[in-house]
Amino acid sequence: MMEYLERIIRIMYIRLCNLHRFMKIYFLGATITWLFCTQGISAQRQDANQLFLEAKYTEAATLIQQQIKKARKQNQPTTTLDAALQRARMGENMALHADTVVYSDTIMIERAQLFSALKLPKDAGTLLPASQLLPEYAAHLGNSAYINGWGDVAYFSMADSSGLHNLYRSLKINNKWTSPQLLPGLQTADKDRDFPFMSTDGTTLYFAEQGTTSLGGFDLFITRYDFDTHTFLKPEQLRIPYNSPYNDLLYIKDKDGRIQLVTDRNQPADKLQILILTKNK
Repeated sequence: MMEYLERIIRIMYIRLCNLHRFMKIYFLGATITWLFCTQGISAQRQDANQLFLEAKYTEAATLIQQQIKKARKQNQPTTTLDAALQRARMGENMALHADTVVYSDTIMIERAQLFSALKLPKDAGTLLPASQLLPEYAAHLGNSAYINGWGDVAYFSMADSSGLHNLYRSLKINNKWTSPQLLPGLQTADKDRDFPFMSTDGTTLYFAEQGTTSLGGFDLFITRYDFDTHTFLKPEQLRIPYNSPYNDLLYIKDKDGRIQLVTDRNQPADKLQILILTKNK
């Protein structure tokens, strides 16, 4: 009887050992599979991002959709992927309505040399660091300020209590700049705005905006002043190629139609480029 019990116990022990080894192998295999899958998704994200930066929006969207499908199968969050897909779809749509332009020059500059490198006609006004315009507000100002050709109106961005930058203006009275005034009709609670430039017509304002509707980091927008309502109209996003998956910062158009476009496309962090172009009529 004892021998029979010992044999039963020995068999059970062997089976438990085998089961333990099997479970270790199973969990090891599952872990390896998970690692391969997550690394695969990560690699695909990098590939999709590269396609997006190359303005291959349709290919990027297709790859992102595949990533979302895999992530959902693995019960992984897709919030970041959903946002990436939205941007890729935006790029697809914008590419369908792109403007045709003629490039005449590309000037590579140090980021710190931006304001000295820009060439504006005398009547087009002046661009300068915002901190030079109103030093007393320097801690809250954005990057760039624009002074009109008459030298009596300045446009710039300034941060509110939440840290987001809105667009302001200041008037020069008795050789002193007045306190900043928020541009009517342009207040925003969820976007950063900077790099304003007012056209010589005194009503058409261009600026850069970073938000959920941006194709890149900062996108370029246009608005116009409505003299009937005394407010600026709802801003409109400029088309491709003025906007891109990168930071497009300044759009300067003179009365002859010559455009200077300041962007960091394919540039290291300390560099910018000024694209000189005209719209093909």
